[in-house]
Amino acid sequence: MGGIYESEGRVEVFYDNQWGSICDSLWSIEDATVVCRQLNYSGADLALVAGQYGEGQGVVLFSNMECNGTEGNLSTCKYDLVDVTNCDHSRDAGVVCTSQGSLRLAGGSVPGEGRVEILGESGDWGTICDDGWDKTDAGVACRQLGYPYALEALVNVGYPNTQPVFGSGSGPILLDGLDCESEKRHLRDCLVTKEWGIHDCTHGEDAGITCDMGLTRLVDGDFDDEGRVEVYYGGKWGRICSTNWTIDDAHVACRELGFPLGARNTKMFEGGDGPFLLDDMKCQGVETHLADCESLGWANNQNCDANLNYGAGVVCNDPAAVVRLLSGSSSYEGVVQYRNRFELGVICDPYWSDKEADVTCRQLGYQYGRSEKPVSLGPLSGTIFYLDYHCNGTEEQIGDCVYTVKSNDVQCNPDHIAQVFCGPPIDFDLRMVGSDFTEQGRLEVFLKGEWGYVAAGYYSSIDRDTVCRHLGYAGAFYYYGGEFARSSRPILIDDISCGPCKNVCQRWAGPICGNRMAIKDKVSLEYNHDLD
Repeated sequence: MGGIYESEGRVEVFYDNQWGSICDSLWSIEDATVVCRQLNYSGADLALVAGQYGEGQGVVLFSNMECNGTEGNLSTCKYDLVDVTNCDHSRDAGVVCTSQGSLRLAGGSVPGEGRVEILGESGDWGTICDDGWDKTDAGVACRQLGYPYALEALVNVGYPNTQPVFGSGSGPILLDGLDCESEKRHLRDCLVTKEWGIHDCTHGEDAGITCDMGLTRLVDGDFDDEGRVEVYYGGKWGRICSTNWTIDDAHVACRELGFPLGARNTKMFEGGDGPFLLDDMKCQGVETHLADCESLGWANNQNCDANLNYGAGVVCNDPAAVVRLLSGSSSYEGVVQYRNRFELGVICDPYWSDKEADVTCRQLGYQYGRSEKPVSLGPLSGTIFYLDYHCNGTEEQIGDCVYTVKSNDVQCNPDHIAQVFCGPPIDFDLRMVGSDFTEQGRLEVFLKGEWGYVAAGYYSSIDRDTVCRHLGYAGAFYYYGGEFARSSRPILIDDISCGPCKNVCQRWAGPICGNRMAIKDKVSLEYNHDLD
């Protein structure tokens, strides 16, 4: 009922001698598949929520449908009879069944991208010619497939010398010269310059799309990193009920949107009139997407009045938020303080290690770092971020590291407050001199403003290989001790002991390999860094 085509519309069922609609609570593609098969279609393209095909006139009969998709009849699925106080016709469920004009994607490497294929009248899948194919056309196709937006409309600009991005189809070419308007729901609603099956193209001109997989957004905030959280489901953007909305939920929402941290706002963000699509969120704080969290299920709103003008909101920390060091005896050591637009705080991480320190120091412009406790801390006050970081040591900033948000119910031990010692910026270089061949010679080092040489102490094969990689070679073939002409320059380094370095390691101060280096004047830089 209510659809443009026979294959779509509001679902109505006959029960207890009356026709009525189905509440969209827990409505899923499995439910829609059973409905469509019962109506003699091969399957379902979409399960739609929030009365998108208009409001029914009878009663709302069923709620909380739970089909597994294999049933032959909707009546054999699990369901509840509706309590009329918590579901009305604004939540009528709808379906789009697979039929002529249905779409699928082929040739892509991830969901949401590929060559656009459309189902023809005879039941054959065919392609669409990319003549005139643009982002408006792609947007209609993405929405028809259940995605909110299109990122790209792909055409083969190098034809006939190149192949389409997602390969060439093998079936018929069914559409050519599409001209869609942005509000259309189906590609077959768009204007075409040629009849179905009539074209002047080859499969080298098959159209492709990349759809936006982002199913979460922030709206009505003053900044890009704050606002009311809305999710996309069943062809509709909707709100999240703020009941039991916690900091863990906020962290997941912000992470899904590309921010490293989240903070639940003290007020809800007003505005918005969409349905409440999620309720009673119970995220652990480590999930990648809100859809991965436990909740009452899609469109199963039990706690929020649909007429209320607010929804759950967040203020996310900007990923470019900065760190600085506090209370150290020098500018390159101290307590790590994290600052975003709204708060200053320290990091409580019982597993803070040299890897996290190294990333933090590099973010601050130093060449290396290690986890130390240069500052004695007393009782703690102020904002504390309870985080467990897992850096691999190569990240450019601490916000790029994998992390787990910990409960703040337990008071932080002062010994767990993140502190670092950063290697001061130093000018450093290596060269080989005293030989007629560029690939061999006496090793000299530029350090602290002067050139000097390295004493012929014990070097392991790892040390020799690391030095050669620093100079642009694959490794060391042989090591000579004192074989090249002596130098009047001072000895600046008398021992190098490098751990395993897989690549050129000059970015880690040490500085050849970032591990241990004793400088002749007794200034010592000791630093262990596992690059595996």
